[in-house]
Amino acid sequence: MKRFIYLLFFSYGACAFGQSTSASQKEATSKIQVEQAAVNEKNATVSIKATFPVAVYEAYQTQAQQKIQDFYAYLNALAQAQDENEQEEIKKTILLDFALPQIKVQDLTTTSNQSILLLDLLNKIKQTHTTFTCTNFSEEGVGETYFIIGYDLTTQNGTPVKTTRIKQKVQFMPKTKSFGTTQKTIWELKLLAF
Repeated sequence: MKRFIYLLFFSYGACAFGQSTSASQKEATSKIQVEQAAVNEKNATVSIKATFPVAVYEAYQTQAQQKIQDFYAYLNALAQAQDENEQEEIKKTILLDFALPQIKVQDLTTTSNQSILLLDLLNKIKQTHTTFTCTNFSEEGVGETYFIIGYDLTTQNGTPVKTTRIKQKVQFMPKTKSFGTTQKTIWELKLLAF
């Protein structure tokens, strides 16, 4: 009987020690995960170039240029659209491509370098039937969370043709997507001011 009590006492102690070790391991693991998340967040703000391998960086840069070309293709479609519903759908699509819907941009329908709200620009393009062509893309700079893409923009509004060098920011934004029970961070590109 005495042996049974000792055995019971030691096995209870071993179980309690095992549980406390498990709890301390969970605590340590949790602490490491928090520290790793802080390091990852810090690295994300260092530079886009430092965060990704060269091939991935270049792919995102190409996507940024494509997003700008798509923007001007939508502007051309807006200028030519006759149906009010079609015009509204094009405007919604353009607004979704920008990081902020109330962003100020250069008025592309005039020769001045005046800034107006993006929505006002869309309405002016619809009224003036201004068309656009963009060429000669180049990287003008890289920030913590954005590219600066330079390009030549040719604007035609009736007979006058104007070519201007534009520098536009393209924001690099993390977005969490769910795939069943798994969550993954993906990166999106959104247009900013020009």
